[in-house]
Amino acid sequence: MSGGRFVPRCVLVDLDPHTMESVRGTPMGQLFRPDNYIIGRAGTGNNWARGRYTDGAELSDSVMDVVRKEVESCDLIQGFQVIHALGGGTGSGMTCLLLEQIKAGWPDRIVNTFSIFPSPKWHFPMALIRELIDHEDNSTATKKMQEEPSAGQILVTLPQYAIQLLEDDLFGVIGVIRCHPLTN
Repeated sequence: MSGGRFVPRCVLVDLDPHTMESVRGTPMGQLFRPDNYIIGRAGTGNNWARGRYTDGAELSDSVMDVVRKEVESCDLIQGFQVIHALGGGTGSGMTCLLLEQIKAGWPDRIVNTFSIFPSPKWHFPMALIRELIDHEDNSTATKKMQEEPSAGQILVTLPQYAIQLLEDDLFGVIGVIRCHPLTN
């Protein structure tokens, strides 16, 4: 609770300032703490290496400082939920770096990821799957729905299981999974 209102415990990160400013300017964007927006100077041009090793690495300390501040404000941290796309430098490269740092800082906490695969170039992030598996405990993945004829299929993966759900609304599925008693 902040200033008499409930505030989501969330860190919003993007290396592209235009994208993040468009979010910040919406009524939904006003719900978040202004200092929990971590914004880069320029996008990565969909370059994984820039997100992982250069531009993203420069901002990772700032992101982790905000994450630590949010964790310290919890009575008991259960885990982390990361929502990201796998097609750009921030969502793929920087997310891999941040997941590694989160797992190093809180190795006994659960990390759930909600990953959106780009379409039709779904093969691009396939090389990242190994890094995601190394630093997460549970993931939910989907294709970018607007461009696919089978847009309603969402793949929910657990370390050894795959379950296909038929759903039209990605955020509806994420909401159902997020609100399930086992994920709280």
